[in-house]
Amino acid sequence: MKKLGWIFTVMALLTIVGCSNNSTKSTNDSQTKSTNTASVFYQNLNKQDKKNVRFTFSEDEDQTADEIADPVYVVSMKVKNNSNKTIKFDQSKFILIASKTTKFTSAKTGTLTLKPGKQTTVNQLIENVGEQALVSDDSIFVYLNDSNKIGTANFANKKSDSTSTTSSKSNTDSNSNKAADDSTSQTTQDSSHIITSSDMALSLYLHAMAVDPDAYADADVQEVSNGYRISLWPGSSSVISFAGDEIDDNGEVTPFSQLVGPTHSSSGWVYNGHNYNQ
Repeated sequence: MKKLGWIFTVMALLTIVGCSNNSTKSTNDSQTKSTNTASVFYQNLNKQDKKNVRFTFSEDEDQTADEIADPVYVVSMKVKNNSNKTIKFDQSKFILIASKTTKFTSAKTGTLTLKPGKQTTVNQLIENVGEQALVSDDSIFVYLNDSNKIGTANFANKKSDSTSTTSSKSNTDSNSNKAADDSTSQTTQDSSHIITSSDMALSLYLHAMAVDPDAYADADVQEVSNGYRISLWPGSSSVISFAGDEIDDNGEVTPFSQLVGPTHSSSGWVYNGHNYNQ
């Protein structure tokens, strides 16, 4: 009888330990899940995560508004989250800054939440925008403040065709720049260049952004004096230099060694069978 009693005691202890382990595992799994699904406001993202959030702005003339002098426009926004974080936006904090004294604030309120890999469109985000604010070299879109620049407002064509944007400089300046770029593209290619073609530049850029290459196969890529200018969406562009560095709209440089590194979808940049991260 005593031996049988010991057996029941041991079995009871094993049951208690097993339940405790399952409870601990469940708690840990719950904590891990909570950590992975935690959301963060855009202004609190690090620099790389901000780069992985892509903004596209479009404008439409609002003929229902009172156009006493110049046409009035509304601005809509498409945003895609290419990061691995769930990102939140206070919709009232989107701003179009036309000058130090002129700005147009969002007409929307509430919180916009965007999960990894998802995109959404906010129609008529900013309303009653004067025409001049959409052609100035200085006009920019920001979130919360000018430390979070998310696009430029240099729309060249003022009407329904908002699928393409160009510099708001005069046609003369644009033609002069194009001629200079065309002249540069005809010069003898420097053998020390890492990036030697527009296709190579686009491949590197899409890898660094961790986006589907097929989705941007028709991206606008132009050779310029220091590399290749890439525009994936209106109002935003970057240059991939011949040395492989990225130069964004603000003049900030991301080195080649960082661009070729691993992303959440790749172990490193591979082009023509060569892994440049090795």
